Amino acid sequence: MLSQKFQIPGRVPQLLSLLLFFILLISPSLPAEELQKYDGQIVPKDFIAFSAPQNTMNLPFWGSSSNGIQLLTVEKEEKKVKAGDCIAEFQFRMEGARDHLDRQFPQIKANNEQALLAMQKEIVTIRQNLEEISIRTQQAKLDLQKKSHLSLIKQKILDCDFNILSFETEALKHKLDAAIKNLEIHRMLFQKRENIWQSYYSIFESTRLRYKVYSPEDGYLFYPILEAQNRKVRAGDRFNSGVHFLSLAKSDNKELIFYLPEKDFMKVSNGDQVFIELPAKSEVPAKVREIGFFPQLIGDLMKSFQLPNAWDKCFVVKADIIGDLKSSDLGSVKVRLAK
Repeated sequence: MLSQKFQIPGRVPQLLSLLLFFILLISPSLPAEELQKYDGQIVPKDFIAFSAPQNTMNLPFWGSSSNGIQLLTVEKEEKKVKAGDCIAEFQFRMEGARDHLDRQFPQIKANNEQALLAMQKEIVTIRQNLEEISIRTQQAKLDLQKKSHLSLIKQKILDCDFNILSFETEALKHKLDAAIKNLEIHRMLFQKRENIWQSYYSIFESTRLRYKVYSPEDGYLFYPILEAQNRKVRAGDRFNSGVHFLSLAKSDNKELIFYLPEKDFMKVSNGDQVFIELPAKSEVPAKVREIGFFPQLIGDLMKSFQLPNAWDKCFVVKADIIGDLKSSDLGSVKVRLAK
């Protein structure tokens, strides 16, 4: 009985070996090496990128600045548009600047007109005074002709009166000239001031126009992937100014861009064939046209450093797609090499 207990452990390795043999026998064969797949994108070959506008307005009486801006409306993806069509609109919250202009500008014009009117009245008064004293001066000049019949003291008085009136006449002439020049200077100054305030209207209108995006050419729209949201744009989204949120494809031509890890650089050459995996159809072939000269960080290219390989370097590869694709095929894809 005791000897049988010591013989049982000797059978365990035989049973395990037999079990492993049957597992390997019924298991399917595994490939020697799984095919390497790379991240890529299908993009229009010729497109215009639109970025969110600056959410700022800088005027002497109004200062507003914000890094974020909200998208109110955006036309549907794949929609065909014409040159001049409004394709997106952002929230504009600076109407108060226009209200301030509408209140202040008329007041400034009224103040300028009132000041010019006061100067003109002063010129009229000076002219009247000059006419009066000119008459008195002429009268004093006539009185000098009679001084030979007067005493010496009265002659001196007549001379003094004439000299005083002559001096006052010349002084009023200079004052009139100065008043006229002052009027012209202020008229130009006020006109420039009004032109400056008028330019504020142009600044306001050009700023407000910036919040609407118009198509510069005919084409169709497609949405890029927003970095922060990790999805395509939607009406109501809020993102930073300068973010690429919309694109206009000017033709139906498309190309493949994929990211080749630095370690696999020797596996791809110009003219090689690669395959694009699309959910709705079988693989689509593409021919490599261009390989980037310098490696770049995957995080920079994919606009996300949350990826596990964000700090790895890769080469940007461009390839011509062999065959036709729909606009709905634009976006992220997986790419495999033909070899």
